[in-house]
Amino acid sequence: MAKFCTYCGKPLPESGICGCEASEAAKAAKEAAASQTPAGVSDPVQAESAAQPSEPVSESAAPNAPSSSAQSAAGAAPAAENVYIQKTKAAVSQSVPFVKDYWKSPMNATLRVLKEKNLALSIVMMVVNALVTGLFLFTCLSKVTGSFKSMYKEMSGLFGGSARVSISTPFFASLLYGILIAVVALALSALALFVLLKIFKINASINNVVMAVGVNSVLCTACLVLSLLCALFGWFTPTLICLMLSFVVWVVLGVLLLIKVFGANVSSLMMTLSSALFAVVLALNCWVGVKLSIKAAGQIEVADVKLQESFEEIEDEMGDLDVGEILDGLMNSMMYGF
Repeated sequence: MAKFCTYCGKPLPESGICGCEASEAAKAAKEAAASQTPAGVSDPVQAESAAQPSEPVSESAAPNAPSSSAQSAAGAAPAAENVYIQKTKAAVSQSVPFVKDYWKSPMNATLRVLKEKNLALSIVMMVVNALVTGLFLFTCLSKVTGSFKSMYKEMSGLFGGSARVSISTPFFASLLYGILIAVVALALSALALFVLLKIFKINASINNVVMAVGVNSVLCTACLVLSLLCALFGWFTPTLICLMLSFVVWVVLGVLLLIKVFGANVSSLMMTLSSALFAVVLALNCWVGVKLSIKAAGQIEVADVKLQESFEEIEDEMGDLDVGEILDGLMNSMMYGF
């Protein structure tokens, strides 16, 4: 039976090789592949396999080689980091629309955040609150520095000394102590709210409590911003009023969260117990805030020497000096020196 060329379809001669152009081109390609075959490999298919990079071997064949699961985990790590970055960016972009919705209906906005489990947005609100608190503390300590400079100038003029003295308020130390004050206040508030929920036998996770406290720090942040502006202009009474307003707002918000968000039944016992606990937490926050503010005031440097170190040296010499009372007096003089 006659055979035909697979390229042109003509009957093959006795030699079995067609002389058409396609057949000649295929023959030349085979000869070229054979000339490129690596040493020790006779088959062009084997040569092609030898020329390609080998595939990863299994763990049983090479124990020291990384497994495919380890490689996939290594590739997934950057992706997880990108997810967190994306969530943070999304939370920042949602901050302004959330604040607008919050002014219209605070409790409804809080419920939407809890429904969406938007912890990132709550964290952003708490970070803003902490930064504003730190800036407010730095502004107040700067007033202490200004009051101290004025007092030193007056004393130098009376005794004929030099009125030049280097007095500085450390920005980062003041900011850090202010942030710490905010962190303590938010943590104690969340803890108080969680305890009240347990007392009233309301099932709520700690994450929901933290989110509720975080997003509702917006009103306190607004009061702190007003206090900061008043402190910058040296208005003592408005600054104190704004601070007191933030305290009242925080207690009211705590009660509203219990009723409107977590569904606590309104009763005289609930109102009395929640108000009392929030008042205790507020007093504790004030006490901690004063202590940390005094610590921050001790970082003020006079002629490159910190006030805390100077008072400690005097205390070592005199023995009965209360450094805390002195720094507390400086804080009071700052407030009245606005």
